[in-house]
Amino acid sequence: QWKKKMQYPPPPLQPSISQRNFESSTNVLEKPSSSNKDGSSGGAPNPLLGDKLSVESPAASTVPPTKPSNSGYSTPRSMHGDDDDDDRSAFAGRFRYNFWSKEGQWSRNASRGASASWWLQYQMLTTRKLQQWRRNPILFMSEMLQFILKGIYIGSLYHPLPSDLERGSFERFASLFTLLAAICFTPIFTAISVFQLEKYVLRKEVPTGLYSLSAYLAGLTTTSLLIESIMSMMYCIVTYWFLGLQDEGTKFFIFYYTLTIFIMISESMGLICVYSGQLLGSGGDGDSLTFFLITPIYILITLSGFLAVETPIYYQWIQWINYFHYTTAILVENEMSGLTFRQEIAPGVEVEIDGVDAIRDSFRNGLSLSENIVIITSMFVITRILSFVALIRIKDFK
Repeated sequence: QWKKKMQYPPPPLQPSISQRNFESSTNVLEKPSSSNKDGSSGGAPNPLLGDKLSVESPAASTVPPTKPSNSGYSTPRSMHGDDDDDDRSAFAGRFRYNFWSKEGQWSRNASRGASASWWLQYQMLTTRKLQQWRRNPILFMSEMLQFILKGIYIGSLYHPLPSDLERGSFERFASLFTLLAAICFTPIFTAISVFQLEKYVLRKEVPTGLYSLSAYLAGLTTTSLLIESIMSMMYCIVTYWFLGLQDEGTKFFIFYYTLTIFIMISESMGLICVYSGQLLGSGGDGDSLTFFLITPIYILITLSGFLAVETPIYYQWIQWINYFHYTTAILVENEMSGLTFRQEIAPGVEVEIDGVDAIRDSFRNGLSLSENIVIITSMFVITRILSFVALIRIKDFK
């Protein structure tokens, strides 16, 4: 039997399927070269790849010598040197990253190694989010229509604002509080509904290394800031002059900037809620997320300084972390400064009172207008960082 085996050696090993596909597609495997008339040896150019990748003789080729195999084929050595002995496929020896595992399936670790830079990920994700808004005009127009209709309703409800002290100051406080309460829930539920659709995509794309969660959240923040700035501008244009607030460019810009940051903080609150619910294993249940979210938001609204004239001492600590209170304080001081109200102290006798003196103590926090603006801007950054911490702890995205 041993002599028979020596007489009939086993057939040569056949190349793998991936190797045969690579050889047939690139046509760079060396074949017995035929000498030309002038004595030089060369190969036929590849019609698909051009003259640059044409097969050349071992003497004239710049590719290092190849290692013969049992099948009579010779595969090109790696261009990087580290994968010379890699027996997975010729594809692994050709390129730096091995995109195919030994079983012929997608290699997750290899895809992570081949991911692009963070800046490129951020650019592509921002572009994709903008395209999603462009391809879904119904969502964009529905949200914009909400802002416009709410602005028209609030403007028609309090227009025109009176100039006497009692009614004029109260209706200004009420209108500013109402326009904040009317828009605080729109970005929250938009963030929740969008994530309920995107989480399935994140489960597939993030673990394979296409992009990182930090690039995803940065692209989401940039896109949301652009979209919400447009929404806030439409809302401010309708409400500011419809209510008859002070016609000054600086005051309008402060009004617009404050509302934009307020909307972004509200969206961050929605992201924190939905990410925390996903982290705690709620499974994306919309009812539980909504119930979990509404309770703290209503607490912040009631402690803004308008509904309660005097805050109990055991709730005063909440005002220091209440972005609703800081936003209301900014809008009230921005509107009341520079105004004068008339007050009748006797029949036919009226006196003028400065608008700053008419501000209620519940709207005062001992900080100036610029300090309050810096605080809400910092709260926007902090809430985004908290949402990112909750996002990276979700096990489905690791």
